[in-house]
Amino acid sequence: MAGEPLDAVKDAARRTYTIVKANIQLLDDAGLFRFAHLSTFTTELGKPITTDLFNVAAMQERVLAQPTDLTEGFIFMNALAFWFEVLGSLCEWVLGTSEWLVLFQILYAFAVGYVLYWLVVHAEGKDYKLVAIGLYVLYSIINAISAVRQAWLVVPAIFLSLKTIASLSCAYYAFSIRERGMGAEQLPEDPAA
Repeated sequence: MAGEPLDAVKDAARRTYTIVKANIQLLDDAGLFRFAHLSTFTTELGKPITTDLFNVAAMQERVLAQPTDLTEGFIFMNALAFWFEVLGSLCEWVLGTSEWLVLFQILYAFAVGYVLYWLVVHAEGKDYKLVAIGLYVLYSIINAISAVRQAWLVVPAIFLSLKTIASLSCAYYAFSIRERGMGAEQLPEDPAA
């Protein structure tokens, strides 16, 4: 009788392990853990570091999700969100935050950026993009709360606010890419007309 709660906990742990293992296998089969995708993402993190960053018209087009290539715009804004996190974290470090916390924040931003990039660019299916949209909105809410909480530091709060805008822009890009992928079926033209 005393072992029943322990057996129930062990049973729940086994079921949870089985579910987690199946989900990791599903994501592995879908390509989340492919080195080629990670390598491409890492290379594309350098995209915002160009002269386009200082071109007001080009930036407005990207922030408002109006470029001709939505995937290219998404990649740019996702990378920009990552760089805003890096700059904000470095400012926090200069203002006295622990270097370990700064390193964790940068690695966390890299991991989040990669997973969301993979969901939108490489994962096949509308469901993955829908998950990405939800995660971007959640990520933006977290960033907005962090920006308000750190408002007294001013500069890191500015970078977090910019990161929030970039993340919301990424959510809109993901929505647009998802809608474009769904594609409306064209009706055949009426030959009598």
